[in-house]
This record gives sequence, structure tokens and C-alpha cells, in this order.
Amino acid sequence: MQASDNWQNRLDLVAIGLALPAERVALDTILEHEASRTEAQLGALSEPFRARLWSNLGIETVLCDSVTPSRSRGQDAATRALEAAGIAGKDIGLIIDFTTFAEDTSPLASLANELQHALNATNAFVFGTRGAGCCGFHVALRIAQSFFASDPGLDYALLVASDRACASGRVCLPISVMADAASAVVIARPGRASRRIGLIRAVMTQTVGRFSGVIGTELGIPRVTVDPAFETQILPLHFVVLSRLLAKALRVAELSRADISALVYPNTTELDRRSVARALEFEERQLLGPGPRDLGHAFANDLLINAKEWFHADPQASGVHSAWLAAGSGFTWGAAIIDAIR
Repeated sequence: MQASDNWQNRLDLVAIGLALPAERVALDTILEHEASRTEAQLGALSEPFRARLWSNLGIETVLCDSVTPSRSRGQDAATRALEAAGIAGKDIGLIIDFTTFAEDTSPLASLANELQHALNATNAFVFGTRGAGCCGFHVALRIAQSFFASDPGLDYALLVASDRACASGRVCLPISVMADAASAVVIARPGRASRRIGLIRAVMTQTVGRFSGVIGTELGIPRVTVDPAFETQILPLHFVVLSRLLAKALRVAELSRADISALVYPNTTELDRRSVARALEFEERQLLGPGPRDLGHAFANDLLINAKEWFHADPQASGVHSAWLAAGSGFTWGAAIIDAIR
């Protein structure tokens, strides 16, 4: 891609909306409830790695929702994002659902279909993507870029996810302990929105398909079956791929690594978050958001959870370039460069 063409991939980040459960369940309660399956998941890992994981899990309570259906919580997040953007449903030309697990959505219709009706988004094309896990937001951004590039009449898009783990499927170690959350973001063609909080400069993704079976899931339940390759092959590759993707994203964004001073990363485990920061030469203080301690891990929703207050409340954020990194099912990796703008 030539530098003069980079503007074609840039989009305005207009607003973020969150809808998080009020209920939290203690980690010990979840582990006790899922003890046998937890042990089975970790059985393929070495004792030293298991010890490091347990001592650096960094989770005390997990966001859980026993009342609100995930589609309703997703609608709440989308409504809040539209309100913050100052636009109506009819202004949206594209809705992309990047949910990973939703216990109450029809297999024939995604959350995007639900929102088209609920938000009166009669002009919106709807698209649902599943399977990218923590990389779902990056995949949704790549899809949105394609729509904006091919349709000059598209001004606004809504990207939304609402994840809810089943009661017996929260432990997904060594990845994390799964939480419930919904998030939404409004993005726009540059120059269309009357307000914006960020600029999406670049988005890159990569998949290594030969590892698609290292972490498996059973239909409808976020259970993992861990292959020994996770520890011996995936973990070392994880840092290499993220580093390379970050370098590619920086080239598209026409920035250097020294320009990046904030890191947005999922709330997996403290071990994972600190390891990524260290491997990519970030300081731990540059990791944005509350982390996993009182939240657990809610797939790609974590990225918006960790970034929202930085965009909306931090007066020092304006003009700062941030790197959004994630690794998800597939295996799929993603890197995005997003600026905060006041």
C-alpha cells in the first residue's frame, strides 16, 4: 500500500457504548463449580507453566449476568453508543455483530438482525461474524473498512457484541475465566460526524490455520480442549506475530514504534497482559483499563471496556496514539492503531 493511499483505510471513531452486568461472582466459587473440567483443561500443560498461571491469574471476581438476555444487553450498548454519537438508527448504514457466545440468539439471525429492527435501522446492511474470539473487534473493523471503501454512500457503521457464557462454561484456562459483557462502537467516514473521539489509522489481522484445533470449543459452550502445542508452539509464536503485525500497522499508519504510548489489550490474565507488554517493550503503566481483576474476560468486549474511559475521561489522552492488540480463535491475531481526539 502506498502512503498516499493510507487515508482510504482511516475511519473516525465516534462513540463507545458499554452495557455491563452488575453481578459479580467470586473466582473461587466458579472454580469449585467447574473443578473437574478445570483440571482436564490444564492437564496438557507443564507443571511450571501451570504454577506461573495460577500465581499470575489476576482475577478475583467475574462479571456474570443471570437475568438480562444477551440480546437485550447488546441493544443497551448499541443504544448508548448511538446516543453518545448523536445519531439515530436510520443514520446507520451497516451493523456488524462480532459476538462470540450468545446464549439466546437464533442460529439463523445474529444480534445485527435484532438491532436492525430494535433500532429502526431500516437503511442498515447487517452482517454477523463469529469465531474470531478476542480478535472479533479487529475482524469487524476490517470488514467495515471494506464496506466503506466499496460504498461511497455509507457514512456510519455500528459494531456491536454481546457475550454471555453458559453457567457451566466459564473456566477456559489457560486463556482466562469468561465473563459477560456487551459493547458497541459507532464509526464513520472521515468528515461525516459532527463529533468524534478517535481516529482509526490502521487495522491488520493474521491467521495461522494449522493451529485451529489447539483450542477447541463444544457447540454452545465455551469449553477449551488444550493441546500441548499451546505451550510449546502458540505462546512463543504469539509474541512474534503481534510484534510483526504491530510493525505492519505502524507502517500503514505512517508512525514509528516510539509514537505509541498506550496499549489496549484483552483482560485475559495478568500473566498474559504483562508478558505482552514486556515482549513489545511497553511499560505496564501503559496498559489501559481496569484489567481482569474484578471483570474476568469477555472476549473482544474487553478492548472497548479498557479504552472507553481513556477516550472519554482522560484529558491527557488527546493526540495520543494507541495500539490495540489481541489474539483470538483460529488462531487469529489483530493489531490496530487508534488515536484519541478531543
